Amino acid sequence: MTVGLLSAESTTTNLNSSNSTSQNRSSFLRECDEALLIEQLCKEIQFLKHRIERRCLKTSKVSENSVSYYEQYAEFDPFITLCEPSNPCMKDIFISTL
Repeated sequence: MTVGLLSAESTTTNLNSSNSTSQNRSSFLRECDEALLIEQLCKEIQFLKHRIERRCLKTSKVSENSVSYYEQYAEFDPFITLCEPSNPCMKDIFISTL
């Protein structure tokens, strides 16, 4: 009977030690998983911050906006339209030479 009790005690001791080992492993795995998750989330946050700073526009949209802007303000741009002379007589001379 003593042998049965000893073997039962040793079995429960082995079960307790295996449970504590598995708990240690699972806690270690949880810590590793948490560290990995935190690292992945930090990388994703950095990516999203970079994405916010960068503007993504199609070239056709940009060119369309540029053309409409210059068409709207062309009459006020001295490089596109010639300035009218301040003297009206000069205006007549200028028109007649064209």
